[in-house]
Amino acid sequence: MKNKKQKVLIVLNRFNVGGPSFNVAFLVKHLDFKKFETLLIGGKEDSHEKPSDYIFKNENIEFIKLSFMRRRVSFLYDLISLFQIIKIIYNFKPDIIHTHAAKAGLLGRLASFFYKKNVKIIHTYHGNVFEGYFSSFKNKIILSVEKFLAKKSTKIISISHSQKKDLIGIVVGAVKTIWSMVST
Repeated sequence: MKNKKQKVLIVLNRFNVGGPSFNVAFLVKHLDFKKFETLLIGGKEDSHEKPSDYIFKNENIEFIKLSFMRRRVSFLYDLISLFQIIKIIYNFKPDIIHTHAAKAGLLGRLASFFYKKNVKIIHTYHGNVFEGYFSSFKNKIILSVEKFLAKKSTKIISISHSQKKDLIGIVVGAVKTIWSMVST
C-alpha cells in the first residue's frame, strides 16, 4: 500500500516581491513531492508593489490569487477572503496549513477552525504588527487574538533569533516551541 501524500495548504499575505514570496517559493520548490502535495494561495499585491507571480511561474509553482485579500484592513474584504479560504480548505482537504505573515496568519488560522478534520497549523512570522502600527487599544486586541491563535497553532516559526526572542516575550506561555529558521 502506497503512503498517501500529505497535503499542505500554504497561505501567503500577498503576492508581492519580498522576503515572504521568496521564502515560500524556496520552501515549495524543496519539499519532497513524493511525500507532499502543495497548494499555494495568497492575496493581491498593492498597486505600488511589484507582483511576485514570476517567482512562482519560474519554479512551476501553481498558485491561486485571492482578489479580495489585501494588505490593508477591510472588514468586508477580509470577511470575503476568510470565506474563500474556508472553501479552499474544504475543497483541498489539507493535512497541514502553513500561514506566512500577519494577515495570512489571522485569516488562515481562523479558517482552519471551521474545518472539522484534525489539521496541523504552522505559522511563520515575517516581522510583526505588535508595535507602532495601531493605537494602544487596537494593539491590545491584536495581542489577545495573536496569543489565542498561537495557542491553537501546532508550531510557530520565526525568521531570526532576535524575532524569536521578541515573540517569546510577546506570546509567552502561548506556545511551547518557537522555531527559528536560522541555525544556532
